Amino acid sequence: MKRTWTEQSIREWIQRRDEYRERWRFPSLAALRDSDDPQDQRDYKSALSLERSTLLVRMHRYYTRNLAWSLEKHPIAAYPAPFSGDLFLPLSYRQFHGVRKIKIKKDDDLNYVLYGFYDERVPATYPGPNYVSSDGIIRRRHEYLGPKPFVAEYRFNEDRREIFIEWWDDYLQVKWMNDTTWSIEVYWEDCVQGWVSKLRGDYSRNLDLYEYAGVDPS
Repeated sequence: MKRTWTEQSIREWIQRRDEYRERWRFPSLAALRDSDDPQDQRDYKSALSLERSTLLVRMHRYYTRNLAWSLEKHPIAAYPAPFSGDLFLPLSYRQFHGVRKIKIKKDDDLNYVLYGFYDERVPATYPGPNYVSSDGIIRRRHEYLGPKPFVAEYRFNEDRREIFIEWWDDYLQVKWMNDTTWSIEVYWEDCVQGWVSKLRGDYSRNLDLYEYAGVDPS
C-alpha cells in the first residue's frame, strides 16, 4: 500500500535526503533536476537509479538482519500488540499443514506468544517434515517451519483485526507468510520526487519512514 503524505512528512523526507547529500558535498537532486546542463541531467538519473537499488538492499537487510529474530532463541525485545484480534500461527513451513488461530489482547507481547507456542514439544506424529532432525527424541514445533526460521515482522490489518507473521528463512533465503511469499517493494513518489518503500500493512516499521535509506552508510 502507498503512504499517506502530509506537508510535514514531505518536508522531513526531502530534508533528510538533502542533508545527506550536503554532508558529502553532493548537489541537491532538485538542483540537478532543474539544471540545463546535460551532465547534471545524467548525474540526476544516476543518483535516482542508485537511490532505488540501495533502498531495496537496505530494506532487505533491515528486515532479515536488524529486526529478524530466530525462533531457536528467546526474543530479546517485546512487541506489544497494537490491537486485540486474531493471531495466525502456521503449523509448518508455508502453512502446508494448517494454521492455528489464537486470540490476542492489545499490548500482549507477540514475540513472547510466538516463542512459547513454537518452543512447545510435539509428538512424533506431528504433520510435516522436521527440518532439524528426523529422529530426535525431543521435537519442537519450530523445527517444522523450515531449516532456519526467523520472525522478520508482523503484518497487521486493523480493520479485520488480524495479525500474520512475516517469516524469513536464513538457510533457504525465502521470505514467506501463510501459504505464499512476501516481498519488499519500492515505488516512485511524485510528492517527494524520490523512491520510497511500500507499506505492507498497518503499523509498518519500514526503515525509510525514519531515515533516508537511499544510500548505504556502510
